[in-house]
Amino acid sequence: MPRPDSPTLATSDCKHCGRPFSYRSGKRGPPKKHCSSKCKNATYHVTHPSRQVEHCCPVCGVRFVNLAKTRFCSWACARKHRRRPDLTKTCAQCGVAYSSKDPKRKCCGAKCAIAWSFASKTSHVCEVCGVTFPHKLVGCAQRCCSRACGFELQRRERGQEALRRRGAHGKFSPVYFRACEICGRIKCFRRNVLRRACEGECSKQLACKESTAWSIRNDRIDRKPRPCRECGRIFAPKYPEKKRAFCSTKCLRKHGGRTTKATRRGRQRSGIAESFNPIEILQRGGWRCYLCGIETPRRLRGSLDDRAPEMDHIIALADGGPHHRSNVACACRKCNNAKELASGRWNRLGAVQKTF
Repeated sequence: MPRPDSPTLATSDCKHCGRPFSYRSGKRGPPKKHCSSKCKNATYHVTHPSRQVEHCCPVCGVRFVNLAKTRFCSWACARKHRRRPDLTKTCAQCGVAYSSKDPKRKCCGAKCAIAWSFASKTSHVCEVCGVTFPHKLVGCAQRCCSRACGFELQRRERGQEALRRRGAHGKFSPVYFRACEICGRIKCFRRNVLRRACEGECSKQLACKESTAWSIRNDRIDRKPRPCRECGRIFAPKYPEKKRAFCSTKCLRKHGGRTTKATRRGRQRSGIAESFNPIEILQRGGWRCYLCGIETPRRLRGSLDDRAPEMDHIIALADGGPHHRSNVACACRKCNNAKELASGRWNRLGAVQKTF
């Protein structure tokens, strides 16, 4: 009685052609469904019609449909192709006859192949010793046969370049004189190069000058004429000035000091302060006093004249009024001083803003 692990002979019907066939079946693996590989391939192409590729067998010449990588129609043709006879060829280097199955082979051995590869390349003549040598690298203009000849050719070319530079001056080389663009001194140079400044500090100053000129040419900042926010004078900002709203540092500090001073007083007195420019409040009031209606021209701003315009808090900071745009107005110097002297009585009665 055979063991359970040993293969047994089984009988089945082919799924493609329907003929009965016998095969050895073991414990592992699924049962066979086709009698041969030809029926198996035919069934595969029926189920996968998009992968059908027509081939021609190189052994028997039969045309068949199979996978794209298949070369032979059956295993028998594949075995015949492996047992094909050797080709008799002649070595391209030494001329000896040899046998090989590779149709692309041209030499009998590795030594002949290396020698033939060097001999088939373009031959060159060394420019130093005159020896003919093969071109080893494709696309490279090799001029010498060895490193020693290469160094000798380099030394000769350097000597010829030195003689060409000297020219008709013999063993003395020519010198060139140019004036420095920074200091104006005459400088001597051994080479005919475009040197515009002396070495050292003059070269640094020239580099800074050229860098500044390049920055001015490629400046993208709007530098058109505009009025100053403080004095109203028309000015055009120049490179490298970064002040674009004020004509000078004096106007910038004056504008910033006026705003910060009023804001600081409001925070110290009432704790509530809004940052704004007093000139905005005076312009909002039309340069007229909101108490007496007299005109307060801007030219009197900062003077001791009674009509000098000043920013007044409607509810004084001492009485808890906030430093806010809604709590300030334009007043003349005379009314502002009178309100300050009688601040207690003025606040009790209430300030009524007049309309003019």
